[in-house]
This record gives sequence, structure tokens and C-alpha cells, in this order.
Amino acid sequence: MRDLLGSSEDLREARHTCVYGLLAQQPPSTEALLAVGRRLVQDAIEPLEALAQEEDDAG
Repeated sequence: MRDLLGSSEDLREARHTCVYGLLAQQPPSTEALLAVGRRLVQDAIEPLEALAQEEDDAG
């Protein structure tokens, strides 16, 4: 996810997939995809990474 968010080309490709595939009825903007991706990292990925790190530190 971080690699996708860091690459303009990959983000454009993801948007293309949404616009012409999965989300064709309500296509998101590139900015919306970027915002959702950042939120996913913040709300889901980082907490899981922190939990995994805590388990590694305890074990």
C-alpha cells in the first residue's frame, strides 16, 4: 500500500482500474484514492504493525 501511494504511475493505474472496472458507476478521483489509501495505512496497517512489534518485543 505504501509503495502504491508513493508512485504516481501506480496510483494512476489503480484509478484506471476503478474507473473502468470495479467502481465504474462512481469513479473516484486520484486524490480520493490517495486519501483512502493514507487512511487505510493509518487506521489499519500501522496498528497491526505496532501489535506485531509488541509481540516480537515480548517474545
